[in-house]
Amino acid sequence: MRSRFEWKRWRSRVVLGIMVLTLLILAAVSLYTYDAYQEATGKLALETNRQLTYVSAARLRNELTRFSEELDNLVRSRQLYGGLTADQEQELRNARHRLTIFDGGVVLLDNFGHVRLSEPARPEIQNADWSDRDFFHELLGSSREYYSDVTTDGPDGASVAVISVPVLGENGEFVGVLAGMFRLGESRISSLYASIVRLRIGQSGNTYVLDREGNILYDSSYTRIGQTLEMPSLDKTELQGDAVRTTDPDGNDIIASFAPIPGTGWTLVTEDEWATATQATQRYANSLVILLVLGTVLPALGVALLIRTQNTEMLERERGAHEQRVAWLIQERLLPQGSPMIPDWNLDVFYKPHPSSGGDFYDFFLLPDGALALMLGHANTKGLESAHVIDTVLVALRSAAKLNLPPGKALTHANALICPELLGETCVSAIYALLNPTTGQLAFATADSTPPWFSGRDVGDGMSVAGTSLGLDIRSEYSQRTVTIQPGECALIYSAGLFKARKPDGALFDLASLNAIVTEPGRDGEGIVEALTTQLKSYTGTKGLPPEDVTVIIVQRHKDVVPASSSHRAIRSGSRALKTADFGVD
Repeated sequence: MRSRFEWKRWRSRVVLGIMVLTLLILAAVSLYTYDAYQEATGKLALETNRQLTYVSAARLRNELTRFSEELDNLVRSRQLYGGLTADQEQELRNARHRLTIFDGGVVLLDNFGHVRLSEPARPEIQNADWSDRDFFHELLGSSREYYSDVTTDGPDGASVAVISVPVLGENGEFVGVLAGMFRLGESRISSLYASIVRLRIGQSGNTYVLDREGNILYDSSYTRIGQTLEMPSLDKTELQGDAVRTTDPDGNDIIASFAPIPGTGWTLVTEDEWATATQATQRYANSLVILLVLGTVLPALGVALLIRTQNTEMLERERGAHEQRVAWLIQERLLPQGSPMIPDWNLDVFYKPHPSSGGDFYDFFLLPDGALALMLGHANTKGLESAHVIDTVLVALRSAAKLNLPPGKALTHANALICPELLGETCVSAIYALLNPTTGQLAFATADSTPPWFSGRDVGDGMSVAGTSLGLDIRSEYSQRTVTIQPGECALIYSAGLFKARKPDGALFDLASLNAIVTEPGRDGEGIVEALTTQLKSYTGTKGLPPEDVTVIIVQRHKDVVPASSSHRAIRSGSRALKTADFGVD
């Protein structure tokens, strides 16, 4: 009897010991899992802030380009680069109202770095030797604009940041520098500060713009302008910046993100509160704790592995959904919200991006003479990097359109601007076309892209590829062709993904299918878009998602064209906002 009692007592102690040991093991595994979750959450927050700062830096570069373009337009004037002081002074005076964006004034230097003129006039610096200024000597032998460090060359010795451009003569020789100055630390908002504020960079903390030496050019709180901000050194190859967890001067836990502003030498810094940056993911912490507590009834190792697996999958899904939302929002802002409306013409766009690609882009640009520039291309990158590349290419193509260049020279001009930014790591196929609504002439040039397809023409020539991709070789030049679209005819400018849709039996969407859609009697541009949508769904399923992006610009001339007036004015149609369904997102 006693031995049986001792056996039960011993067995109870063994069971209790096993339970205690199991709970201890489970507690250790639970703490490890929770720490791993917190670490993964922190990494996700750092990566998210780094990406947002990187994209914001690219957007800020576009804002800064407006200032350098104003100077570029001025230095192309013969009166300015001709060398006659009276003519130069008159030209600066005529441009005075446009130069008010430079609140520190504008200074013209000759090819030796001596101050020649200033607007507003500053007699105290006349003929001063500024050849040692970085915004002068860095432009020797360069044709690009330069963004300076902090200097005290402003009025009355004020601290300024300088954007300078070279002044080139008739034969491209260097004849001087035109420098626009922005005052730093002014109580009023300057044009430079207003451009930064307009972008609404940052979420819950401060935003800074630093020069090469770490001097603060802009501070969203306007309390530290002119001071020096310490930051980790960025490798020149680390073009997408970095993010670290640190503390601010008040001891608050923050995320500091750094990203170089492309082509400027300046750096964008954003500081966000750690609690705010991780708020979206911390809501899962309580659920995780509950799962760990409930898991005490399961084998410790099995519970730990199960929770770890679920946690990892949850973070991956959230990361993918977040990146997809960010890329979609950026792309929505880059693409036009509607197609132009031109008398005697139907214009429409079929756009179906693939969720994992998103490299296609298109744009319209209305010229003062009534012509319409059409642009379509594809970047061989994905996600946020693709959005940055597309933004860069669209800015270059719009610059060519503003100069009213013919298609061949437009692509050559855009390629020269894009190559230094892409550094040969990314290439972009593109087509640039100009439509004369009065004559029906469509002039186009291609860069590793298929030429337009014309109804009623020989379709065998329509699949040839010509021209080098943009961004590969700065020496590339592009030729152009001109085709007249007759009344009742239609031209399609399309991306290569159009002919990659495949049915389950292997049949590809081909030219015969396209010809049947376009040549249907009485079908306008909107009808072609609806027919393409229906056809692609029959090839790719109910979502209608082809293997790659598909973009088609429809340019259709009315069958009975009324004699054209002296000018055709294109106007924007009602905007059509992109929907998540367009990107394959439910």
